[in-house]
Amino acid sequence: MDLRFGEFTKEEIQNKLKISKIILPIDKILQREKKIKEKEERRIQRKIQNILPQITIQNEPIGIQIRGMENRGNSCFVNSVMQGLLACPPFIFFLDKIRKANFEDYSNCLILQSLAGFIKNISVDIDIKTKGFSRLGFDFDSKSTSFFYEKLFDVIGRFKPDGPNYLKSVQEDAQEFLNFLLDSVHEEIAVILGLNNSGKMFEIEKALQDFKNTQILVQRIIPKKTIIRDIFGGTLKSKIVPNGMKPLISFEPFMILPININGFHISSIEDALIDFSDPENLRDYTDETTKQNIGAQKKTKIHQLPVILILHLKRFRFSEKTGAFKVHKAINFPTKLTIPKKIISSELHKKGKKEHIYNLVSVIYHIGQSPIEGHYTCSALKWTGNWVHIDDTSISEVSEKEIVDPNAYILFYIKTDK
Repeated sequence: MDLRFGEFTKEEIQNKLKISKIILPIDKILQREKKIKEKEERRIQRKIQNILPQITIQNEPIGIQIRGMENRGNSCFVNSVMQGLLACPPFIFFLDKIRKANFEDYSNCLILQSLAGFIKNISVDIDIKTKGFSRLGFDFDSKSTSFFYEKLFDVIGRFKPDGPNYLKSVQEDAQEFLNFLLDSVHEEIAVILGLNNSGKMFEIEKALQDFKNTQILVQRIIPKKTIIRDIFGGTLKSKIVPNGMKPLISFEPFMILPININGFHISSIEDALIDFSDPENLRDYTDETTKQNIGAQKKTKIHQLPVILILHLKRFRFSEKTGAFKVHKAINFPTKLTIPKKIISSELHKKGKKEHIYNLVSVIYHIGQSPIEGHYTCSALKWTGNWVHIDDTSISEVSEKEIVDPNAYILFYIKTDK
């Protein structure tokens, strides 16, 4: 008969004691490893904090190797977005700096980690202009140079929780992914720099200001300042005049500018930009105090221009009768874009620059009949001044005329210093 001590026999108690002697050291080891990891993460965070303020805006062409990207499922929307961004020198300069930080084990910036790892697959020559002719970017005619970066799927997993398996049957929107990517990197940098202690990525200021002998309400949405905002961030100024009430002026940030291409009067990017700033009737505008629908007129202008101007041609639309559909329409866009003066705010006019000129660096195309199907490709400007068309792993040189295609969906322009 077993001798019992309460609920357990003597043998059971001895076994439990043996196990506890093993568990206790394991717990201590795990705690010690956790402290080591936290200390390492703090060290890496300080390192990144020191690097980020030193990154400046680089507008000059950067030598970069052109490599195709493998399509695993329906990942062409990811490939085209990455190729479009790789044609933007300020973004490449930023990635080249952060990849040298070696922060793969830092848990607070999964997407920034993925981008830093991604750029390690591509040869970059920052000082290309001082070194003369280089072979960088010319070895692109073989599929053997293509690559697949697994960690990009970590980014997709954040974009769509179902992750890689989701891509096997569904085509995603390149513009939505680009917007998600830029917003996420902006937010991760803000976390690293300790800019979002309030938990908000922007502040809202409201104040009454005197304007032409009357007081108007001015609202400013002020985003956190990061290198991503410095590169892609612009500001819109909207004047809303509610019927029978004082006007409201609002300043709002943007990183991608959506422009309407529908209508017989729009045949070019310049037309679409002017249409963007034309007065708009807001039939559903509601008075915040009375909660009544009073209607208003809204006029929007660009108050601050970004270094990289991303234009999103609104090809995907929705109607109650037909559902989602694509606007199949050719829109002319120049390789050198002069921003129409009509869409510039009076404050930006007063800064003295006569013209705001941008050069085209990349184009993303959507080839297909509807928003839920099709294929994405990209054309990009090399540092040599030649254009290439990138269709996943296939890369070919194209002429400047060939890049103006009816399937153009997203345009990347870089500001000139002239």
